[in-house]
Amino acid sequence: MKKIELNKTVQIIDQANNILILGHINPDGDCVGSMAALSLGLQSVEKKITVWSDESLPLKYRFIKTDFEKPCQENIDSFDLIIVVDTAVETRIGAKLDFSHTQTPVLAIDHHIAVENNFTYIHTDQSYAATGCIIYDILKLLDIKITKAIAEAIYAAIITDTGCFAYSNTNYRTFEIALELLKTGINTSEITSIIYNSHSPEYIRILGAALNTLELISDGTGAIMYVSSEMIKRENLINFDTEDFVNYPRSIMSVKIACMITESPNSDTLRLSLRSKTQDLNVSKLAKLFNGGGHKCASGARIKEPLAEFIPRLKKELENFLKTEHNKLSK
Repeated sequence: MKKIELNKTVQIIDQANNILILGHINPDGDCVGSMAALSLGLQSVEKKITVWSDESLPLKYRFIKTDFEKPCQENIDSFDLIIVVDTAVETRIGAKLDFSHTQTPVLAIDHHIAVENNFTYIHTDQSYAATGCIIYDILKLLDIKITKAIAEAIYAAIITDTGCFAYSNTNYRTFEIALELLKTGINTSEITSIIYNSHSPEYIRILGAALNTLELISDGTGAIMYVSSEMIKRENLINFDTEDFVNYPRSIMSVKIACMITESPNSDTLRLSLRSKTQDLNVSKLAKLFNGGGHKCASGARIKEPLAEFIPRLKKELENFLKTEHNKLSK
């Protein structure tokens, strides 16, 4: 793994002509928006672009102009460059591929903390509120015009990773980029409404079931909520999205760290989402206890463990973490 600066990242992309773009598992707005904006921008300068994902595009992001194709391991060596966006963790790539024998260089672009991996190159910058902001700067350095379609994708990336500019990762540069996107004529209220106000009845029912599992610990400073495979079967859900559920326990006045667990329909995997209200409580440290990672205020992990066994373990680790961090802040 070689860490590179933005100018070198742009140079590597500029020199490639046949590029594969990948994102992460459970693609969120920043992932989808970054993949779409990068692909649209590079296609506009006559580069051949392919976007692969094992998962279909979430319904609330269908307005973003991008096409996901199913991964094909046999074709992986046909590309000049493979770009992974919004994750620098191999196990979180949203396509089951083996990179160990490919001669194609792999470049990761992310705004999370860099971790050791087998990628050829990695460019990470935590000063950016979203990976979509990095993609914006890359396209500008490549002298690519930011079209309305590209702007819509990047705006979606920004608002989903900043909580509509409410999270502490929002900074001056975030608003600068948003202002430039507005100049393309995008309808920001429509984009926000599609993402946040287009829920299905099934979404509301499973949210209600999840809220009934809410448990507060450590004098109300920690919150845990979950969706089990049984709940999914009971509601007869096929396509569902629990990405934003963790924000409900996070909104409780006393809560400092909120945890949301989603069990896969076949009960073989748990997806853990962690959120804190302030950067003083760095939940990426908590995520690392479960082989996960992310930001100080937003992190996650995937766990291969029965839900009934994991919840007590999470409670214990969360209680210890809150106690330890409280003692550090009190000194």
